[in-house]
Amino acid sequence: MRLPARRSILGVVSSVEPAGVDAAATRLASAYRDVPGLETWTVTAVAIPGARAGIVVLADQLLSLSAPSILVWGLPLGAGGTATDDEIRRVLNDPRAVRDLAGVFVLVRVETDSVRLVTSHDFVFTLRRSGAAFATRAVAALALADTPPRIESTAVYQAVAWEGSVATGEMLADVAGCEEGMHVEVDAGGVTTTDVAPLSERMAEAAPLTPAAFRELVGAQTLRAARVETARLALTVGRDSILAASCLAEVDGAMPTYTLGYRGYPDSRGARSAARVLGWEHQTIEVRDARGRPVTERQDPTAECVDGDLVDWLVRYAAWGEGLQSPRDALVGHLAWPGSRFVSVTGHGGETGRAFYRLRHPDQSPADAIAVTGAGTNLPNAGRARFREEIQAEVDLAAAAGRRDIALDLIYARRQRGWLEHTGLPDAPATDIVPIYLGTSVYQALVNIPLESRLDGSFFATALELDPHDLYAVASRGARRRRWGRRPRIPSDWPLLQDVMARFDPGGWLARDVLGAQWWSWAAENAASQWWVRLLLWRAVGVEALHRWCARSG
Repeated sequence: MRLPARRSILGVVSSVEPAGVDAAATRLASAYRDVPGLETWTVTAVAIPGARAGIVVLADQLLSLSAPSILVWGLPLGAGGTATDDEIRRVLNDPRAVRDLAGVFVLVRVETDSVRLVTSHDFVFTLRRSGAAFATRAVAALALADTPPRIESTAVYQAVAWEGSVATGEMLADVAGCEEGMHVEVDAGGVTTTDVAPLSERMAEAAPLTPAAFRELVGAQTLRAARVETARLALTVGRDSILAASCLAEVDGAMPTYTLGYRGYPDSRGARSAARVLGWEHQTIEVRDARGRPVTERQDPTAECVDGDLVDWLVRYAAWGEGLQSPRDALVGHLAWPGSRFVSVTGHGGETGRAFYRLRHPDQSPADAIAVTGAGTNLPNAGRARFREEIQAEVDLAAAAGRRDIALDLIYARRQRGWLEHTGLPDAPATDIVPIYLGTSVYQALVNIPLESRLDGSFFATALELDPHDLYAVASRGARRRRWGRRPRIPSDWPLLQDVMARFDPGGWLARDVLGAQWWSWAAENAASQWWVRLLLWRAVGVEALHRWCARSG
């Protein structure tokens, strides 16, 4: 049975009798029952008495689970596109063979006396653990483990400063993301975990590729995704997605493309120009509010954009975004897509190989997270100290894997992987996501580019210049081209943010308690004129929504 990652939640509970599996299923359904968009989702569970375990799935369709059986959550990519049944069985028989597959997935083999899970090894979280329970989302893992949800207060610093958490991958306490490439064995004796794709292997030092060879690699990996029947490339005028498109075209591949926004949006114009040169389909997916209305400059941003109480609406969404998704998305981030659901192929993580953080501070130590990343600059002293500690732990992790020299690139990828899994509302049209540059083979090539070519971005630039279609220039010209008449624009979100914060104010703010009144005053004073400060406050709203959801659920 195959379960699309964005339309289902997979869980496994261990050390439990059949009655306990039913109780866990009830808790899982309860955790998500109020999330807007999940009203029709149903829970299915099967107990495996011989393993003292159970499988629990929440999905947009009623399922039939049994033992023995094989479940595939997400989208494993094999040699010719979607992994075949034989390729999946090969990995379940020998979990080390997971290196042969790409994509974001969890493979599950259910026997009468055991449950085996194997997770993908690309740099995207797929499995979380809370006690004896595993699930593809943190809230689900806590519900299955019968652990009351609560926010880890120290995670608030990272959540507000850069919308991520590199320590555990989660804001919630008592749950943590499992490393990619994990083999989990569940039987009557308990749980055994094995790392079958160690970080030291995935980020190992290797001979650097030439820009031409790198193009071949990106083209081959993008072609695997393009062979998925419903795949669409998320295309903008950015270097990452343009390079993926040009490399795919060079290996005689093709894929429909899309851009989020509106037709007059520069990214949409540029992407449409690039797609036209390649002869590929391009569509703009318009962004709407929760009532389905277009987000335009003529719309009053403080008008009611949800049915019912706005605070309650955002608190109900918190179980889905788990504090690492901007609550603004729930208000004005819905997508108007009349077509069939599709697999989204993205350029997330492409900046890894450009030594992203070193571009601005090439002489700084990786351990100095504030100076190097630019994130957390305005945190209070306690927040800065905590932020540095957590980044230092990531630097130590890279050092233990023998690659302290690429610690910042590892941090960037690990931040991307956690953030990536928390994007997208329940009603989004994408069923699965394939981030080309977070794939292990591409990531390894990126971090082994010579340092000097990463600092100045020249490697990526050369790879783009080898494109016979010169798509980057085509897209850039298309983005600059304007039609006659007034150019449409997205309205400022400041009036909406003010309205949202005013409605949350009576209940207090966890972020203000953690970050301090001085930081809060600074943010409030600068939000009207600085878009990036508004981002910090939107994240604070997300933290508060999750905090209130935890209090309600606990």
